[in-house]
Amino acid sequence: MTTTRSARDTFTELMGRTGQIADAELDEFWATLVPADIDFMIGEWKGGEFDTGHKANGFMNRLNWFGKTFHSAADASRWCAWTPTAPSSPTPRR
Repeated sequence: MTTTRSARDTFTELMGRTGQIADAELDEFWATLVPADIDFMIGEWKGGEFDTGHKANGFMNRLNWFGKTFHSAADASRWCAWTPTAPSSPTPRR
């Protein structure tokens, strides 16, 4: 019997790992994904990172980076940060 994993299942498994993930393994995963359309991308997105062993791992977290906001096909805020003392954290659409 052949089992097909969804992209979401694979992503969830990768996010749950505690050790480093090789760039090649992530590249293989990215290559399986279909492009998202613009309407799907509109909204606020929470960012994250995989531990690949890169010297910059953890840098964005230290800057309180939250993610990105896509306002339209031609307008995006690539730098959205949160403030630990704010009464509430941003709530992403995705």
